[in-house]
Amino acid sequence: MIKEIKTSLYCSWCLSEAPTLITYIGDSIVKMECQSCGHVYRISKASLYSSILSEWEKRALTKPLRLAEEIRNHPSRFVLSFPFRVLSKPFRVTKELAQAYLKS
Repeated sequence: MIKEIKTSLYCSWCLSEAPTLITYIGDSIVKMECQSCGHVYRISKASLYSSILSEWEKRALTKPLRLAEEIRNHPSRFVLSFPFRVLSKPFRVTKELAQAYLKS
């Protein structure tokens, strides 16, 4: 979910092309940090949470299709892993939320 990419962009604070660290949560940019001058451009928390909820909504709507495909392609693996996944899901969601909050 969270990924960081290093690239080179023009910084409007130090007025030069500089290495920049871009942080994504899902498909949304949440932070861009100039590695030369240290200036950080952040996306508002409201926009970030809206993006996260939109992504979760999309994932929730496609979950039945993904489960059906998994049952069809790997029935024994599905049966063995499903109980653990049901129990661990609240912890995985909490971890994902905490990572998103800390990165923003």
